[in-house]
Amino acid sequence: MSLNWITQTEVNNYGFEVERCALSAEPQEWNKIGFVAGNGNSNSLKEYSYTDKFPTGGSKYQYRLKQIDNDGQFEYSEAIEVELVPTEFTLFKTIQIHLIQGQR
Repeated sequence: MSLNWITQTEVNNYGFEVERCALSAEPQEWNKIGFVAGNGNSNSLKEYSYTDKFPTGGSKYQYRLKQIDNDGQFEYSEAIEVELVPTEFTLFKTIQIHLIQGQR
């Protein structure tokens, strides 16, 4: 799951904690899954991304960002909901081979 976002300006931006909540899990709770460093101070557009390589706990998730300032103050983004749908299925079949001694 690739998450992408942009900022137009930044003031004292330390960075972003990326958080995930599995909607099928009990209890539903937010977990920090990564961190992306910010650009401090900027008046130009900045692009960010984070890849959640191992989503666990179901197929429906919510993601949000915790933007943290250099002084420790923080603010949460709105949560977005995502449903993962498999695009490829693989079937594995086990084959048993019995060798009879003396035969080739």
